[in-house]
Amino acid sequence: LKGEKAFLENQSDVDDSDELLGDEVGNGVELQAAMFIAYERYDEAEQLINESLLENPDNTPLKLQLLEIFAARKDRMQFGMLANRLRELGDDQVNATIDALAQF
Repeated sequence: LKGEKAFLENQSDVDDSDELLGDEVGNGVELQAAMFIAYERYDEAEQLINESLLENPDNTPLKLQLLEIFAARKDRMQFGMLANRLRELGDDQVNATIDALAQF
């Protein structure tokens, strides 16, 4: 009973944080998309990512996963357009990921 009470108290802390919930949902989509990518189910991964980006258009990790799909498909046009938009962020880590993915 004590353990249940402590668990429920911790859950109420999580429930109060909309930001945390948003991160968890985003991470769930990223994880599911990663599974699709791992099994080369690129169409399903792209659809899942695009649907999630409609709700969360500033999610850079999802955009990087989309870039990974374009690289795997060797779709240079889509890759280039998205890479250019991501480079505008000026984030060194994002740029390093783009450079690594561009080796296709």
